[in-house]
Amino acid sequence: MTAPNADDSPDAHDGAESLADATDAVEQAREEFAATLDAIEEKFDLTHRWREISARVRTRVTEQPAPVVAIVIACTAVAALTVFLTVRSRGR
Repeated sequence: MTAPNADDSPDAHDGAESLADATDAVEQAREEFAATLDAIEEKFDLTHRWREISARVRTRVTEQPAPVVAIVIACTAVAALTVFLTVRSRGR
């Protein structure tokens, strides 16, 4: 009778499977961590954010120019009123 091979025992296979499972879990955790870091980096990258906002504004201006024109007119009116009131108050 021959001695049983250590690799043929059920414990050896369970250990290999649990090692493979652990390796897979570590790889998945690394991928999730990398994705999280990428998302954080993208969120705090001011150049990227500025480009994103600029693209949205450009799109909005070309698709719906009326609200943008109204905002520009309102800001101009507020600025003109501020200048007028400042000049008027200094004249007194």
